[in-house]
Amino acid sequence: MTSFVTVIIPALNEELHISNCLKALQNQTYPKDKYEIIVVDNGSEDNTVNETKKHGVTLLFESQPSAYCARNRAIVNSSGDYIAFIDADCIAESHWLENLVITLEESDVLIAGGMIIYDVLKNTFANRLLVERNQPEQRRISVCQHYAVAGGNMIVRRSAFKITRTKPIFIY
Repeated sequence: MTSFVTVIIPALNEELHISNCLKALQNQTYPKDKYEIIVVDNGSEDNTVNETKKHGVTLLFESQPSAYCARNRAIVNSSGDYIAFIDADCIAESHWLENLVITLEESDVLIAGGMIIYDVLKNTFANRLLVERNQPEQRRISVCQHYAVAGGNMIVRRSAFKITRTKPIFIY
């Protein structure tokens, strides 16, 4: 595995989650000199920026309120052969990045993604529904039948994008 990877995390008011996410990413089995981490703050009003700075990763800012705009800001400022996406409230398993890269390197696919396991942290109807609608078998159906992967757990070949100075355009 020699490919350089950019890991992108959009963040908005993620003070309570960003440190755990970044710690998990900084403890990946993938070679440390083969990936960079970019957090894009999307206008947080809490302590997300300060928490992010504690981890020595690249921090960018996007004023347009949207995780998609935040991701696009990072893509045009990235240098990876592959671009991985994870959400700020996710905690990657230690082999996460390695497994995503292996999947791309052993195939000719442009995009690969993994499962996201949800926990009910607050017992609300919305949270229970989220967990119920995203059980592993349901996600597997989404991937296998509809070729859909979750934006919070995926990797894309850089070649899948036409990157202009202002925004990337996905081409396939």
